[in-house]
Amino acid sequence: MTADPVMRTYEGVIDSIRHMLLTGEVSPGDRLPSERELADALGVSRPMVREALRTLEVLGVVAARRGQGPAAGTFILTEPSPALATLLDMEFTLERFDLADVIDTRVMLERWAILSMPADADLSAAAHALSMMSEPLTREELMEWDLSFHQAIVDCATNRLAAHLYRSLRGAMHQRLADSLASIDAEAWESFWRRVMREHRMIYAALDSGDRERAADLSEKHVTRHYLRRP
Repeated sequence: MTADPVMRTYEGVIDSIRHMLLTGEVSPGDRLPSERELADALGVSRPMVREALRTLEVLGVVAARRGQGPAAGTFILTEPSPALATLLDMEFTLERFDLADVIDTRVMLERWAILSMPADADLSAAAHALSMMSEPLTREELMEWDLSFHQAIVDCATNRLAAHLYRSLRGAMHQRLADSLASIDAEAWESFWRRVMREHRMIYAALDSGDRERAADLSEKHVTRHYLRRP
């Protein structure tokens, strides 16, 4: 690490940590240098370093572990965080994204995942989610297993970025789905649940038989019908 004479804000510290990752000076799972070491190396104040690390922690890039010894310090996380889902949810709440655009993006990701799914894809997670929906469920339970079913399908494409983006979109839409289910009265609930189950079974059957085109079409129709009320 070398000090940057023009570095004046915490964004500069974040950029330096990003450079450390790009050059291999640190890797996911590694512990970062201490606040004092970073401040000295970058020629900035410790409060500036602290602000940068707190920002990275909120973004899900690092995690701070309190205490002393080798297990303490600030570590680069190895797995994607839910930060993107939180950001999308806030953007969606502020109505910066149209619902139809969000749904269309979700459909595009799921359709791509289905069509690019390897022939020997492991469908066990999707099958498990489907089996959990086979008994009458509460609205919350149905929502969770419905989302798990679709996530399991996207995960089969083995593209981690696509799976993470899909999970983030799914998380941002969680409350909208909850509101939609809450609007269904008790008398109509069983009929709705049975229709949802039938649609999921049809999607799974098409996947299991290797008919990716049919599975993609069924999935798109299912998602758009329940979120956008398209026929």
